[in-house]
Amino acid sequence: MKYLYTTLLAVFVFFSYAQQAAFYEGKQNTDGKSDDWTFKELIRETKYGFVTGVKNDEENLYIIFQCDNPRMVTKAMMAGMSFSIKSKSKPKINAKIEYPLKGDLDQVGGPMGAVGQMTPEQREIMMEERMNRLIDSKYEVSLKGFSTVNGDLMITQTRALQLAMGMAVVESRPQFNYEIAIPLTELFGKELNWKRMTSSTLAMSFSIEGLNDPSTNGSSSRYTRTGGRGGGGVGRSRAGLTRGMGPNSDIFATQTVKFNYTIKQ
Repeated sequence: MKYLYTTLLAVFVFFSYAQQAAFYEGKQNTDGKSDDWTFKELIRETKYGFVTGVKNDEENLYIIFQCDNPRMVTKAMMAGMSFSIKSKSKPKINAKIEYPLKGDLDQVGGPMGAVGQMTPEQREIMMEERMNRLIDSKYEVSLKGFSTVNGDLMITQTRALQLAMGMAVVESRPQFNYEIAIPLTELFGKELNWKRMTSSTLAMSFSIEGLNDPSTNGSSSRYTRTGGRGGGGVGRSRAGLTRGMGPNSDIFATQTVKFNYTIKQ
């Protein structure tokens, strides 16, 4: 399967679910695709359409996040995302993955002028290519609270902890897939106590951070620069994302989906 702005208007939106997947006995690939996930392993919240799934085998905990809202996916690439996992178990778990990190917005631009002249199929192809270009630019991650792998790292330096993002087209809509595989030893320590593990609730969440609202600081935001890859303007890309949005828009807030899981054996 394959930095963060804080404003007074950053209202957090929460959704909470319990994941019921069983012990996983198949072969799992962390490749940014959803082929290894069944419908019953996934839960969709209703406000933003975020989809999450969790399962485990004897070595790893597997998590997936999906979103088919292009505006939210673009915001995730611009402002960043985080995944948190906590438990009151022994040892206590309080781990966090910041990935993707806040982006260089020179990567967001694209040829926007002719969008209105494109067919739906051409717009779909352009969006998928644009998203894949953004995903390919995400090669840094920040890890905290794990047993052996922590700090600001390149995506290739996370050892057995695997992260992967990818885009797919599902029913003519671009779908963002974000998969994580965490070795159980990175959460529970080298010696796994299955009795303790299977009796502890893991509280997890994905957050898409809010964009900085330049109207709140009275100064120009770095998002208003022009130029960038592909001949498009970063300012125009951000303007397209925020056009018509008031100060209480979800673009300037943090969206969080929360869910719980208990390790299966």
